[in-house]
Amino acid sequence: FLYFHLQKNTRFGGSEIMAIGDLFFNNGVSFVTADGRLGDKKTTPVNRIAGTPNGLVRWESGEIRAAQWLEQGSGTAGEQATKSKKLKEVWAARIPFGGISLIAAGQTIVSAGKSLDRFGVSTLEVDTQQSRWSAEVDSTPWGLAVADQRLYVSTEQGTIYCFGAD
Repeated sequence: FLYFHLQKNTRFGGSEIMAIGDLFFNNGVSFVTADGRLGDKKTTPVNRIAGTPNGLVRWESGEIRAAQWLEQGSGTAGEQATKSKKLKEVWAARIPFGGISLIAAGQTIVSAGKSLDRFGVSTLEVDTQQSRWSAEVDSTPWGLAVADQRLYVSTEQGTIYCFGAD
């Protein structure tokens, strides 16, 4: 599609965007990439959602929640069948830090945010749903990136952390 149907989709929309498969999420609301139709109206801020090969993960109330895509068909005899995708939650796991940024890197989920009066970043393994590693940072962790087996975290104070296996 070539444009976003702002008026047709009422008040949904914003500047944060993430695309995965045949959907894109704009300010946490899903839309069909092919034609811009509104998808599921449940909203989750995009910085708290990450795409995975089978679905997506999101942070909510101290937990990482994983959901898988399910295809649903509709239409009656004589009508053209249409397929839509819905998400089904498959697991949830507690994680020390979260609520600000979230990314998926292979089979690892990286979550960053606040826990009580501390800021930090934590990893969670998808296969075991266990938090594997955490580290504190100096302020709100806004940016997350993974490259060359290293995790980069940028904070509100302007610090860029690089965490690696060595």
